[in-house]
Amino acid sequence: MVSLRICFPTLIKPSWSRLTLKKEELLASKEKQLSELSTLKEAWEKKPEQHAAEIYAQKLDQAEMFLNGFDMALDQVKVLFPDIDLAVLGEADALKES
Repeated sequence: MVSLRICFPTLIKPSWSRLTLKKEELLASKEKQLSELSTLKEAWEKKPEQHAAEIYAQKLDQAEMFLNGFDMALDQVKVLFPDIDLAVLGEADALKES
């Protein structure tokens, strides 16, 4: 009968080195995945700030377009009615409180 003490170390040694290599591969893969997740998390955390900045810029653009349109409308009124009194025109403001 063959002694297990003699066979056991020779059977385990090659598979032990394979397990060590596999462990190192998995640890490297884990570190890479953690790094990628950290990068994704940082980008995700910045998204609300980016969206808020985009919304603010769009609001400013919309306000500028509104003011430009209003100025063009006033210029058209001045061309059509050159002798109109702007104080009288201000009294016709629908949004003005009485």
